[in-house]
Amino acid sequence: MIDQAGIRMAQGASITGERVAGVNDNMMKSHYHNYYELYYLEDGERYHMMEDHMYAMRPGELILFSPYVMHRSYGDDGIPFKRIVLYFEKEDIISEELLAALDGNNGMYRPDPKVRQKLHLILDELIREYENPTEFYNGYRNTLLNMLLYTLLMQTKKVEPIKKESTSRI
Repeated sequence: MIDQAGIRMAQGASITGERVAGVNDNMMKSHYHNYYELYYLEDGERYHMMEDHMYAMRPGELILFSPYVMHRSYGDDGIPFKRIVLYFEKEDIISEELLAALDGNNGMYRPDPKVRQKLHLILDELIREYENPTEFYNGYRNTLLNMLLYTLLMQTKKVEPIKKESTSRI
């Protein structure tokens, strides 16, 4: 699968994202970016390796990677998935406090249903705004991004990674 959002970042975008569905689309090697990544699983199951930690994701869960954090994503054979990925630069974060909180809170999040719905709506709006930009595109997407990040960090707790002995089959 071609990472169109990653291509847009390489071409100078500072906030971009995309919705993608796939099957057997596994990353064989870990990688990192020089920007943030927020990965929201809409459907299916995925595993994420972040540095030395593994997470098993279910629909409605998110995972946050700061710049230069090694990670990769993969799934079991034949299991379809649908996800939204959002990439953004640190310059798009409106406060030093939020920026510090992001860097200290890499990992997976499992929001309760009400918060999950709110986060999903904001992500949908960010994707829609990229696909059909309005007159106030830059300011609006920046506002949406920061609202998404504040909501995530204030209203959702991180999930502990899977224990090492649980990962032997993967």
